[in-house]
Amino acid sequence: MTAAASDKFWNNGAVCGRCFVVRCTGAAYGGGGNPCTGGSVTVKTVDNCASSDGDTSTIDLSREAFAKIANLDAGVVKVTYNPTYVHFLNLPHRREVKKDISKYITST
Repeated sequence: MTAAASDKFWNNGAVCGRCFVVRCTGAAYGGGGNPCTGGSVTVKTVDNCASSDGDTSTIDLSREAFAKIANLDAGVVKVTYNPTYVHFLNLPHRREVKKDISKYITST
């Protein structure tokens, strides 16, 4: 599964190809209950994405990856992420800049 990183986190491509374990920690904006599934997902960073406030920790997950950690209806959640050394083979790389990304995690 793949993810995109915000510009500062992307660091001119320095994190391209790196893998992270991502876990949902709660609702981004409060209220509405806990959207987290309790699971985690390992993603490979393959692209960068815009961040509305320049936050260094924005990660934009693929829809499939987001569904592993949170209810898709939440759209945006708070997360923790840690680097891992798992390598994904044969993943296609694509470059696509996403717009209207918040400082939290989003599904695409």
